[in-house]
Amino acid sequence: CPICCVPNAGPGHLCAIQRTEASLPPRASYPAPGSMLGGTYRLLSKRGEGGMGVVFEAEHVRLERRVAVKILRPEFLRDADAVGRFCREAKTAGRIRHDGIVEILDVNSESGGAWYIVMELLQGEDLASLVARTGALPVERAVAIARQICGALAVAHDAGIIHRDIKPANVFLVDRGDGLDHVKLLDFGISKLTTGGTTVTGTGQIVGTPLYMSPEQACGDPSLDHRTDVFAVGTVLYEMLTGHAPFEAPSAMAVLARLMTQDPEPPSRHDPRVPSWTERIVLRCLARDPDGRFGSSRELGEALAAGPDGQEQRPAKAARTVHPEELRVVTVLFATFSPTALGDHPVPPDEANRLIDAPLCRTDEIVRRHGGTVLRRFADGIMAVFGAPSARGDDAACAVRAALEIR
Repeated sequence: CPICCVPNAGPGHLCAIQRTEASLPPRASYPAPGSMLGGTYRLLSKRGEGGMGVVFEAEHVRLERRVAVKILRPEFLRDADAVGRFCREAKTAGRIRHDGIVEILDVNSESGGAWYIVMELLQGEDLASLVARTGALPVERAVAIARQICGALAVAHDAGIIHRDIKPANVFLVDRGDGLDHVKLLDFGISKLTTGGTTVTGTGQIVGTPLYMSPEQACGDPSLDHRTDVFAVGTVLYEMLTGHAPFEAPSAMAVLARLMTQDPEPPSRHDPRVPSWTERIVLRCLARDPDGRFGSSRELGEALAAGPDGQEQRPAKAARTVHPEELRVVTVLFATFSPTALGDHPVPPDEANRLIDAPLCRTDEIVRRHGGTVLRRFADGIMAVFGAPSARGDDAACAVRAALEIR
């Protein structure tokens, strides 16, 4: 259900929140500046857009208050998962009252079909835009921003909410005219409830942004905990200090391959001015094993606040010891499919999806038959591993045979 998040809610489902029969709204045209939503919010101008929605500056016509309105793109209105995620963003963020988390004022849908979230209007820019414009930030500024992220996450974690999509684009720096950075966390659409709620994603389903997700999140581990956000804060701090993400690569699949198989370069390789104490904190956040990271975002924030003296007095917790008999070489297979390769003419989107779905299903079967496991499915390909969780002597040869059959 897009409102109460009950899974597999079919036609006639009685929503526990609205107490009415819930269904997806009909297809609608996209609201434009000047439009009224709910008879209350007049859209003024577009402020930004993302993969699922567009943000407008708007006015509450009776209160004469400026607000931000995020509207779900029309192409997602028939997608129950997309609508559910959109409403979940409002419901989850609305549960948390903290100055470091954007305030949600309303969520609703028009009779014509447009879903929208009303939020406080923020003045400033997101961290992604800042880093793209200036490059690496001074250490003091980067640490101050990271500490605020940790403070907001600590409140969310205390409420049993794991964000799972901490990245520079979801960290907004509010300009209050005092020359300081005031952090607001955005987009709780793929957050996970760990207490008293329903986990949104199913077992093995992978959500998040590859450049900033933890290894356990990239594997679709349903048991991941708040330490996945600690990893993400480490990637954001790394990027603030160096101007680069720790696992940059030409494609999402290559990013995941680096994440699963390589350690990040120390930040000082990019910029020798990065202090050793800050580097130790970043690399501890980026430990592949969650037990090697800080135990909580609050602990991470305290380490950042303590600075170099605190790091010397409170050494990082050692990662879990890996015994030689546990070490294993695995083979990772990536396969991508392009419908445009089937002809010289452009392929309509619906036909492209149909042409890609068939080989994807067959690829899953080929991988399993050769002893592999599909770790991640993309819109146009898969990532599979051979040699885990159990290893055989011919894992690499099996991967090659699977690749040749897929080709």
